[in-house]
Amino acid sequence: MAASPDNNSENVSSQESSKQKLLKSISLPFVMALFLVSALMVLLITIVVNIHMEHYSEMVAVATTNHLKSAAMAAAKFVSIEELDLYHTEEDTLLGGSDALSAESADKNLPKDEAEYKKIHKKEYYELKKRLAGFAEQYNTLYVYYLRQHDENHFQYIVDNDFDPETIVGPQTILEIQGIARRALSGEVTSSDLGVHDESWEGLLGGFAPVYDKDGNLYCVAGIDISDQVILDQQSYSGTMTILQIVALSVSVISSVLSMFLYRRKAIQIEAAHIKLLESENNLRQAFDEVTQLKVQQDGDYFLTSLLINPLLRKEVQSNALAVDFYIDQKKKFIFKKRSAELGGDICIAREIVLKDKRYLAFTNGDAMGKSIQGAGGALVMAVLYNSYIDRTPLSASLYQKTPEAWLTEIYEELQRVFASFNGSMLISAILGLIDEETGAMYFFNAEHPWLIRYHNGNATFVENELTMRKIGSIESDTGITIRAMQLHCNEVIFLGSDGRDDILVGIDAETGQRVINEDETRFLHCLEDAGGELKRLVENVARDGELTDDFTLIRIEWKKPSPAVPPEFESIRANALKAFANTRDAQTAELLRKTMLLYPDAEVVEKLAICYREQGKDHEVIQVYQQGLDTWPLHEIMLYSMVNECRRMINKIFDESKGKEPAKKSLMEYLRLAIDYGERLLIVNPNHFKGMLHVADCYRMVGRFADAKALLPRARKISPDDDILKTIENSLERDEARRIEKTAPM
Repeated sequence: MAASPDNNSENVSSQESSKQKLLKSISLPFVMALFLVSALMVLLITIVVNIHMEHYSEMVAVATTNHLKSAAMAAAKFVSIEELDLYHTEEDTLLGGSDALSAESADKNLPKDEAEYKKIHKKEYYELKKRLAGFAEQYNTLYVYYLRQHDENHFQYIVDNDFDPETIVGPQTILEIQGIARRALSGEVTSSDLGVHDESWEGLLGGFAPVYDKDGNLYCVAGIDISDQVILDQQSYSGTMTILQIVALSVSVISSVLSMFLYRRKAIQIEAAHIKLLESENNLRQAFDEVTQLKVQQDGDYFLTSLLINPLLRKEVQSNALAVDFYIDQKKKFIFKKRSAELGGDICIAREIVLKDKRYLAFTNGDAMGKSIQGAGGALVMAVLYNSYIDRTPLSASLYQKTPEAWLTEIYEELQRVFASFNGSMLISAILGLIDEETGAMYFFNAEHPWLIRYHNGNATFVENELTMRKIGSIESDTGITIRAMQLHCNEVIFLGSDGRDDILVGIDAETGQRVINEDETRFLHCLEDAGGELKRLVENVARDGELTDDFTLIRIEWKKPSPAVPPEFESIRANALKAFANTRDAQTAELLRKTMLLYPDAEVVEKLAICYREQGKDHEVIQVYQQGLDTWPLHEIMLYSMVNECRRMINKIFDESKGKEPAKKSLMEYLRLAIDYGERLLIVNPNHFKGMLHVADCYRMVGRFADAKALLPRARKISPDDDILKTIENSLERDEARRIEKTAPM
């Protein structure tokens, strides 16, 4: 029997309905999954930022408390009890009439307040305040002072470092004993409670320490005050970041939910249009408006993310020896509520830090994996971690005391540890480095970033010529860190840039219609030479013959400080000193060489002076001579090796003098630390220095760093596999490892 037309129509309708249901069941979960991934990415970034902000807050509080207590303890030992005991009344601090007149005529060059104070006070008391002022500057405090107990509830001021007539105090000032100061009377070192700190305080944080006489009796209390601005700034910054995180997460979740409902609504409209085959002009306009709204919401997400990243791209450089400039052009540009903005995965940061009392410029240029929001997520994590590490450096004694090489190694390990936790979904290429602002010595590593470029006398060249490290966050091919070093010269310029400098669209293939991207990495060098090293002209030259296709960032660093000048009289003085050295190596010759070295740190003079001191048995002075020479020429290969060799000689001497007994551990560890620090720098300057490898590997063995020693010895074996000293070190390493295993094995 033939099917009726009505049945055929119903079958077609049923099939069409089934297709539509299938499309709905597939498309809606797919869209929901996309929105869920976006929300999870924003949540993950927010959690990482929040964790590091909390850690940063704790570090600031702990470091500030330690600073208060350590400064108070140092102040407790800075002035002797006998000196403080001279001042019990205001009359004890004042000058007589004739003394005041003589003081007035001698103090015209002093600041007004200080000069007025000196006119009427004794020289000893004034000099004591000046010393305290120097102490306050050294320990980065506002006030340092000493308080004597006047009665059960009051202190009497003895002296402080203040010369301001409106706030000045002395033995005539009595104040009430309060909280943390009273605890210092019982022998406790105290400081302000930072956990409950807010802006209602009087702008100061205090620390107190007891001062004892030679019999162990408490004589008075030493106090120090610092500004509480660091705590208030940290609280304000943490609050702002928390608000931005909450807003970003909330907007992302809300926009995702709204987007799903809007998508569903749009799907219903498209379904109706498909059934009716015709759609009115009004419905088309409504659909366009809804898509536009989705775009606005997406741009809102981008805008909030850019608000998080931009404040972290910081350039804070005050050095006269360096000139630093940035160029940042992120590929993703958008307009949100009439405000233009851009978003990308590139970062540029340059800030100053202090390591071992030496100032360095810390810089980085990075490029996170992915486009738009994905790349921005990696850039945000990188910028937060890098700035946090720099902020922690002056607050942490262990970071502050590191060498530039060790500082770079530790920040790489921290970045690698965090990025590796994303299991390969977030990688970043970057160059991180330090420049010694006194000598121009530069230390850096390149984690699969475009090669660093030096420009000098009109010539531009790559500093590197091979890939030694993978991107930060790489797991399967993590090659560790390779630090390089170079000496900057006057008017030499360093350029760091992301791969956007090379990814230029230069045309369209006539046959295939595909885009042609520049593949000549030397093109950038020619653009730089044509620009004469100027950043603005360089950017114009890069985009002159093509179109940028990726984020494009540059950092320009110019070293402006000339090398130490050789005094005109130096050559004659040097000749006399070397002549004296050829004849005799007594104390007089050593003094002549020392004066010559102070005039100009010539490498030969340094070496000859070290020989003199060594033959005179002045081992400590030998180390000091090499340290002074390396302070001026930190990358001098010969002096570095001499320093390492001298430390090894002292280590051997300590073992020889112990005559089988336990050697002096403190001296031994100090020389081992120096040998490792300078030896690692020697291997950065010359990675194939064979004797340097042996010295460093043996020192690693002696301090128990067996893994580091085992990683270094194969490099030495490639150079001289039959060397007797190398074989001795390998045997000693094998023996020491076996002993350690025996000690740690369960009984």
